[in-house]
Amino acid sequence: MKQIIPLLLAVALSGCFSTRTIEPPAPEMVDDVDVRPNAIAKVQIAEDVELTLPLMPGYPQDALLFQTLVGRYDGRTRAFQATLSLSPDRVEVVLLAPSGPRVMQLTWTEQGIEETRSNLAPEDLNGLNILADIFLSTWPKQSVIDALPDNAVLLTGDGNREIWSGKQRLIDLEDGGVDEQGRKHARLTHVQRGYVLDIISEDLNAE
Repeated sequence: MKQIIPLLLAVALSGCFSTRTIEPPAPEMVDDVDVRPNAIAKVQIAEDVELTLPLMPGYPQDALLFQTLVGRYDGRTRAFQATLSLSPDRVEVVLLAPSGPRVMQLTWTEQGIEETRSNLAPEDLNGLNILADIFLSTWPKQSVIDALPDNAVLLTGDGNREIWSGKQRLIDLEDGGVDEQGRKHARLTHVQRGYVLDIISEDLNAE
């Protein structure tokens, strides 16, 4: 698998690409001092609930993951593959169609979030929503707690995560364990939005 990843990252489409950049908010003046914002973007994960993505990604270590993703929504099923390069100051996500072509690339640093999408990307595939799902399912518990608003809480147990707002369960992350090949399985369910994402992750830095 490690030999395959450089080839996947090098795949390019002959079709059209478009790029947009989400820049961090401008510094605010506080007591005549420029104070940098601590957030780069807010992502709506449910009605009246926004996840705050921090200015710096803040993943606690360097990690390289290869994922197989199967999403189900409104009777439709979509499959993708992805490489995730994670570190404290930079996140890069490359989303691929099962046949190999690159669908979307996301780069997140303190300078902004850059989304480059091909003409293969479905219109409803949103880069910020992808980053939010990765953040909720992969970042440490305390990072997720810090990113949630006051009207939402994170509950954890046995490797599972649930996000609630009042009496409403918004998001489930179910730990599916590790298979014989050392790949981690998980299922992310957006209860309110009605979609399910099955995730199989392989740590490419593992011995």
